[in-house]
Amino acid sequence: MGNRTEVSYPDPLKREMKKTSSNTRFIVAYILLVGLPLLGLAGVLKAGRGLSAPLAVDGVWKLDAVTAQQETQTCSQQLAAMDSLLTISQSGRELVLTLNKQAAATAAGMIEGADLSATFQLPKSSPEGCGDSLVLNASIDSKAVPKLMSGTISFRECASCTTERFHAGLQSRAGNSEAH
Repeated sequence: MGNRTEVSYPDPLKREMKKTSSNTRFIVAYILLVGLPLLGLAGVLKAGRGLSAPLAVDGVWKLDAVTAQQETQTCSQQLAAMDSLLTISQSGRELVLTLNKQAAATAAGMIEGADLSATFQLPKSSPEGCGDSLVLNASIDSKAVPKLMSGTISFRECASCTTERFHAGLQSRAGNSEAH
């Protein structure tokens, strides 16, 4: 009958090799695209297990002087005698503090555990001879409701000034439940 063209089919071994090669590529791609990111995520979670958020101290604090008023007051006593509002803005451990008096003073500060420290650069209207840097160091009682702060304030460059103590309470915010 005429010329017949013979059709050849790949033998079963060649088909099996193609299938195995395709499976291997799939497994390698799966490991690279799914396994490695999951392994990285597990490492990040394990490394961050011991991290904890710093104590939340943001808000408005009402400062009250502890030192009794005397007839001749030092710079720190003059400052402490005037009840003030201290506004704290917080980003992690870093703080920005604003002391609300006749002229507002701003400070950069830090919180480590329950200890807060900040140095204010005072405006030129600060008491004569007291310097222009006010240092605030305080401890926060976070278990008290509202939170309480107690510490000291002092002028850095004032030889005649003593360190004065103060207490402060966190003022409640309308509509805020203090959940951070």
